[in-house]
Amino acid sequence: MYKVFLVDDEPFIVEGLYSILDWSDYQLEIIGSAENGKEALTLLQEHPADILITDITMPEMTGLELIREARALFPDLKIIILSGYNEFNYVKEGMQYGIENYLLKPINVEELKQTLKSTVDKIESTQAQTIGHQDMDILRSNILNRWLIGQIEQEELLERGQLLNLGVSLPYYETAVIKPMIPPNPQHEDMILYRNEKLEQVYQRVRSMTEHDEAAPGICFVDWDSDIVVVFGCSSKDDQDMLEEAFGQLIAQLRIIYPFELLVSMGELQSGLDGAAESYRDAKRVQQFFLISPHHLILTNKRLEELRNQPGSSIHVPDWGEYSRLLLSLQQEELLRRIEEDLDQLSGTEGITPHQVQNRVVEMIIWFKQAIKEANLPDPEEAEGYKSIFAGVFSSLTMDELKQQVMLAAQNVMSYLKEQQSLSPVVKQVLTQIHEHYGDELSLKLLGQEYNINPVYLGQLFHRETGKTLSDYVNSYRIEKAKDLLKRSNLKVQEVARMTGYLDNSYFFRQFKKYVGVSPAEFKGLV
Repeated sequence: MYKVFLVDDEPFIVEGLYSILDWSDYQLEIIGSAENGKEALTLLQEHPADILITDITMPEMTGLELIREARALFPDLKIIILSGYNEFNYVKEGMQYGIENYLLKPINVEELKQTLKSTVDKIESTQAQTIGHQDMDILRSNILNRWLIGQIEQEELLERGQLLNLGVSLPYYETAVIKPMIPPNPQHEDMILYRNEKLEQVYQRVRSMTEHDEAAPGICFVDWDSDIVVVFGCSSKDDQDMLEEAFGQLIAQLRIIYPFELLVSMGELQSGLDGAAESYRDAKRVQQFFLISPHHLILTNKRLEELRNQPGSSIHVPDWGEYSRLLLSLQQEELLRRIEEDLDQLSGTEGITPHQVQNRVVEMIIWFKQAIKEANLPDPEEAEGYKSIFAGVFSSLTMDELKQQVMLAAQNVMSYLKEQQSLSPVVKQVLTQIHEHYGDELSLKLLGQEYNINPVYLGQLFHRETGKTLSDYVNSYRIEKAKDLLKRSNLKVQEVARMTGYLDNSYFFRQFKKYVGVSPAEFKGLV
């Protein structure tokens, strides 16, 4: 979607332009408006547009003065003039600034539509000629991520794939996921920057090696979890063994080059473009089993089955469903008793090795984490002390020490759950009100009246218990709902703004950019 900014000192003209046509039909979105050139210039510097539609005669700064200033700031800005004056001098001066058209009021709708269509065509032609490698990489990454999470139609994928030369027309696909375990470097103050730089180095090498591998060429990118993904396409199922062998050799080379571990998992070979997404989900699911599998392997479903069938794999398995029930119902005493019984039975298994015991214990902790995730709560690794549990498991020398680690994990997660459920009744009511009526007006004053509580005290209580101010929480929740509507509907941006409680489109634009990092139109283009 391309961005349009309107300028006219007559409000009914601006209102009419909003409703005179469906702007999304022309890949356009109105991002703001102003009543004079001075105000428009200020807003354009905050929120650049692709197309400026402006009147000529306005107070404080005329349309021609605005065009001259805006053109200096944004050389590629496309400009359409609206005017009630059919005077050659205005037309002549406007033409000097490279306007797209000079439209007379009252507006001829068909002429406006044709002007917009030709202007969009000109923008797209210019972009196709000037788009840089970085922009192409961003576009490429977004397309590939959407492909593998199932958020792109096949027609669009094939069209974009042809534009980007991705080669997404083969009958079979197999997806690999590489997670570089980059350790912290005490010589670098910014650990995040250091890790990102290392990740980029590994990614560029993997991409270069896979794209130039004649035996197994692949499409390589970084997913939204910062894992390196390689999608291999092949013409026949018979090519699978050759493909996996070539990929194995590539990984062996990488492990020689880099001193840190690379956790590598592969999904099953699947048919069709949708199959690539299924293979990706498979690889990501398998990836979590590195907690109980040797890190030097390329982990697949088949390899997991082989590991499970090794001696000792028939040892006692806890009742995971009962664990989830006890955990989510906060029955801590009963859960700890059940864990102790299961661990005693585990340790009594004939012929079991310490490594196998550790693996089963880790599975217990993984299950705690999975149960919380399925309850739609934040990742339980955020609970204090949870991250250190796994290290404690593998450093334990006795069964009592292992028991202590599992009990600690269960208690941490249980405490985490209790914290989630410890909100005061009035804050719970406010949260329910926000979640069910986010499109209505919401303020401390109104909510204080609704629940018969002092607004200042309500604001303090809400902040103390949720960690956010009411306005911040409301805005972040509304923007999440707006993102969902933009992804799952064909509603115009203005309609989404109104549905999520924003009557001022400019304010909606600013809040969306604040929380998401891109404008609503840019976000809609990405999804």
